[in-house]
Amino acid sequence: MPILLSDAVAELSDWTLRPFKAKAGQMQVAGILSKNGRWPVVQLLSTDYMGAVTVPFPPSVYRGTGNEPRQGIMFTVPDSVLLAFAAIEEWARKQIPDGVWHSAIKHSDKYPATLKAKINVTGPNVCKILDAKQRPTAWPDNWSHLAVMPIIEFRGVYSQKTGSGLILEVTHLMVQDTEGDAVMFV
Repeated sequence: MPILLSDAVAELSDWTLRPFKAKAGQMQVAGILSKNGRWPVVQLLSTDYMGAVTVPFPPSVYRGTGNEPRQGIMFTVPDSVLLAFAAIEEWARKQIPDGVWHSAIKHSDKYPATLKAKINVTGPNVCKILDAKQRPTAWPDNWSHLAVMPIIEFRGVYSQKTGSGLILEVTHLMVQDTEGDAVMFV
């Protein structure tokens, strides 16, 4: 069951980072556990704020074919979400050796700041797309400025030669319907 991002920040002292384990290649991964012994599952905002989080463009992979099952997704989010994510990233950075940190927060001079994560678009772990009444619905045809409410799992921290960062996985995505109705995930 997801918790609100603001509550997750308040519970950071209960989070732990497991020891790093080597993965394929030169990457190491350390899982994050919340107080219930599972990955923290977070909803960015209350659905009272549906419309505050949008997707600027469809999920994709840089220099990819478009057929990759796991792709990157970006969210335009309010400053309160950016500040909360910055607090979580600061917690994670304190858990690892010094080095380059690849932030999930992307700032731009031309566009609003965004938050990046990964999303499975096909396969057994495909992200569940829900309507405002939490019923499964089809994947959006038009992602441009689509109002959404993502549920994100904080899977862990990766570390490789070029730097470290959070592993963020979008598992559920509620999309705003034409009337703008929204309900809480819980």
